[in-house]
Amino acid sequence: MNIYAMRMEWDDPGACACLERLLPFLSADEQGRIARFRRREDRLRAIAGRACVRWLLCTRFSLDNSSLRFGAGPYGKPFLEEPRLGVHYNISHSGDWVAVVLAAAETGIDVQSQEQGGPEPFWGYLSREEEEVLAQLEGKERLDCFYGLWTLKESYVKALGKGMQVDFRSFSILRTGSGWAVFPQQPYVFRQYPLAEGHALSVCAAEGSSFPEAIQLIRPEEMALYQT
Repeated sequence: MNIYAMRMEWDDPGACACLERLLPFLSADEQGRIARFRRREDRLRAIAGRACVRWLLCTRFSLDNSSLRFGAGPYGKPFLEEPRLGVHYNISHSGDWVAVVLAAAETGIDVQSQEQGGPEPFWGYLSREEEEVLAQLEGKERLDCFYGLWTLKESYVKALGKGMQVDFRSFSILRTGSGWAVFPQQPYVFRQYPLAEGHALSVCAAEGSSFPEAIQLIRPEEMALYQT
């Protein structure tokens, strides 16, 4: 497994322009989805995520970008259709960050910016046990705990590949002696990584997966290398 993150440099015109130049290297379907975003920041984050997956696959497996074909599962989770490499991936973006995970088994990743505010709007999506944990905390500790918990839940649902079809109240993710676990118990493992102040990042993968010790940071300029 490898985990990658890119900081969106909104104040750097060159970095933003580099991402925009990557758009033609995405499929027509990907370009159409990106065009639906009204805000430039949302479009750039989406370009960064999709281009990053393509660049990683091309550089890691010595592939040509034009040879990549992507499909979607019954609930919309994208996957690499061709060539069949046995690689699973997932993308997340929020605030100033875009994150990607590549793994040999089903996986999910989620990054969230705390600029969305406190947990109150999400209260109806937490289990009773999770609400009890948060109720014991206050201030920044409560905010940090909530976003850590929310990214864990999102990463789990994304690993399952069922998206919002899963009732978020039907399961709990709670701290155990060895980290985090989902209840009722399922064959998935979790890990959280430090990213930047005001952001939380969690990864979920099938049981038996080995997590890297650190995230690999990349820049838009690096992805320009495969534009040949």
